[in-house]
Amino acid sequence: MVRKKRARTQISSIQHEGHILTDNKAIQDFGVEFFCNLLTVEDHSATIPRLQHIPTMLSPDEGAFLHQPTTIEEVKRVIFGMCADSVVAPDGFNAFFFQKCWDIIHEDIVGAVQDFLSGTLLSTSITETSIVLIPMVKNPSRWSDYQPISLCNTSNKILTKLFNDRLKTILPSLIVENQSGFVPQR
Repeated sequence: MVRKKRARTQISSIQHEGHILTDNKAIQDFGVEFFCNLLTVEDHSATIPRLQHIPTMLSPDEGAFLHQPTTIEEVKRVIFGMCADSVVAPDGFNAFFFQKCWDIIHEDIVGAVQDFLSGTLLSTSITETSIVLIPMVKNPSRWSDYQPISLCNTSNKILTKLFNDRLKTILPSLIVENQSGFVPQR
């Protein structure tokens, strides 16, 4: 069964400029080139936010709410709200590990979250992400037939979900009344 799945997920050929590449090195080189072109921005100045043009919309209380220290209960709610059988992250852990080992690791996890919220930079081991290619058609033959997705470490997901949960509570005050896409019950 593992061999069948490996054969199905192995990319043994790819079309490139009217030719079919079968050499692993050529497939790899063209794949790197294709996805670098797809995922790289040439003009980085266009991606730098111009924050001076954005009005400050958070009240001091809302800003303080976003930066307040986390509680053990808040982090636990986030972790136990995650799907336990999610895909294993690049660091080898999924939510099941964090849930099963909660009694042992909770102090370290909460401490790391509090460090981050107080301004400590995240280590690359936490922000490491794997890009996986998902075939979008039954028999993919071109790189454009694959959709790249990112697999983030669970610790990164915990931080993201925690901040997302906090942000959800203040979104209604930031989004105008006639916008309904990001505000439940609107």
